[in-house]
Amino acid sequence: MDLPSGSKALFGPFDASLEGSCRDSLFTVQHTRFACGSVALGVRLRHINCDGHGFFQFMRDLAELYRGLKSAGIPTLSHPPHFQPYMSDLEMTLDEKQAALAFRPSLLVVEPEVLPSEAMTVPASEPQTPVVGRILRFSGAKLEALKALATNPNEINTWVSTFEAISALLYQSVYRARLKYFENDPSAMSPPDFLTPVDFRGNRFPDLPTLYFPNALLCLFTSLSHDVLAHAPLWQIAKHLHDLMRNEVPDAQHLKSTLRWITAQPDKRRIRSGFRYGNGSIMVSQWAKFEMYEGTDFEDGQKPILVSTPFTSISLVDGLAYTLPTEMQGKTGGDKRAIDVNLALSSPIWEILEHDEQLKRFSSSWAGDSAQT
Repeated sequence: MDLPSGSKALFGPFDASLEGSCRDSLFTVQHTRFACGSVALGVRLRHINCDGHGFFQFMRDLAELYRGLKSAGIPTLSHPPHFQPYMSDLEMTLDEKQAALAFRPSLLVVEPEVLPSEAMTVPASEPQTPVVGRILRFSGAKLEALKALATNPNEINTWVSTFEAISALLYQSVYRARLKYFENDPSAMSPPDFLTPVDFRGNRFPDLPTLYFPNALLCLFTSLSHDVLAHAPLWQIAKHLHDLMRNEVPDAQHLKSTLRWITAQPDKRRIRSGFRYGNGSIMVSQWAKFEMYEGTDFEDGQKPILVSTPFTSISLVDGLAYTLPTEMQGKTGGDKRAIDVNLALSSPIWEILEHDEQLKRFSSSWAGDSAQT
């Protein structure tokens, strides 16, 4: 992204710490005018308020209100959002709390209580290498070829989505690069867990209003063996991820019981995902499905030239990737099927990944070099 400081300069100051979340604004907008007259809006809304779906719903609402300023009177939204978090007003009796706590959610656990004597032990930290963010461009034609490679050739009427194919490619390529980096001490690499958030609005959880603004994400995770990740054909990994995202999503009743279990927890700080984050894990989030350009025009009929996420302190996390629509969505013509992947990895892993022929076969260009120090 050929923007000031990789676009970070287009956003206001930000403190990602817990103290910053409690002290600073939840929502900020920085207006930047370039010498050519073009304008950039750097919009930040903290994740404690909403997820990606809620954020772009919020931006479409802001754009609608802004366009309405041209007419007489106070502009109003044609479809107002729903702000109240689900179960925020839930009250349970002691028996109901005990019943809720007896439930065992499939994706969450309660961390054992740490004794004061154990809390005093601080493990030695390893030297940290810089985390570098780059943008990998996949053309529409390359994505079709990737999906073909990621589809099981031994079954008819089988399929994988574009996101599943990209996720499988990243999962395998990054694992192989890390394996080479840690070849002298494989035990230094954490388990190769894979995580992806799933939006449970809509048919998955009919209890939520249509325009639900707060967070409504369910983080699915899995882990594949060394033999599969290192040596299996891509379609085997894609099939596993396809099954994870299609067949292993908890049903509405399980989700409701999970939320009641969370509400009943006496110390919510101890709630943890079963996902094991570390230098061997990878997390892929699907933003390409969001309508990032539709409805976000602040001037009638003029879509934004570019809508994207910057590499910041909270996205420069080793192994974190976002799939995003490209700037072609805001233009007439061009490759509308193209997708960008914003991927953050430890610097030495990038040096190895640059020689990955399978990844380079499908990704037409790599850009960016934003490092976390």
